Amino acid sequence: MNYWKGEYPGELSPRDKQILFELLPEQKPGYKNYRDQIEGKFVIGKGRFDDGNFVLGPKSSVVDLSIPSSSVFAIGNLLVNKIETYVVIHELDEDQIEFQISFSDKVEVEDCEILKDWSLSDWRPTHFGFKNDERVLKVADEFTLSISKKFKRIWVYSNQTEVNTIIPLTNFFNELMRVKRIREPETALRPNMFFDTLEKYSDNDYRIALLSYDKYLRRFGLQKENIILDAKPQKKKIFHFFKRS
Repeated sequence: MNYWKGEYPGELSPRDKQILFELLPEQKPGYKNYRDQIEGKFVIGKGRFDDGNFVLGPKSSVVDLSIPSSSVFAIGNLLVNKIETYVVIHELDEDQIEFQISFSDKVEVEDCEILKDWSLSDWRPTHFGFKNDERVLKVADEFTLSISKKFKRIWVYSNQTEVNTIIPLTNFFNELMRVKRIREPETALRPNMFFDTLEKYSDNDYRIALLSYDKYLRRFGLQKENIILDAKPQKKKIFHFFKRS
């Protein structure tokens, strides 16, 4: 069956599997596990967006469009037969995986040359601090937070799984504003300006904002006592000596 023509359920085509697997590097355990989740699943229906948005699941399962899409698990840009291709893979939810393959032009053949332009899944921390429009900081022994001005994205890298978990900008920004007690509308209501002000906040501000975010979303199991905080600089004591008259 050709699911691109609306025929379900259908096996994931070799071309589309290769495209998805480009964003799931086999040498990283977390992404390798996700490859295994895709194996054996069928394309059971269309998602809520344009052509190229499908849902994988057990052959007998049904797509439920009444619930929102799950969080993004992997994202990247490829060149498929030199045609720009945007790919998104969502997190596993109720044994189903939503994905999006958006070609900028028609790609008809199955035997494709696929070149990777950019994929967040390949990222590993190579430096800490602010460099190349990217702020990278250690949050806990297992986790590293990265904020990229270039890609306008926020993610957390796990040393254990080597997965980069994308953090929604608005959620993180709201927690940062709450932690900093910033209520002025010209700042607190403008998350789109966040990436132009990365140096305005300290590493500790970002760490505490992530801890606050995780307190409600429970994505990383962060504990306050395990957060790595920079020591606050001690204020110099100023002594005033008064001469006796």
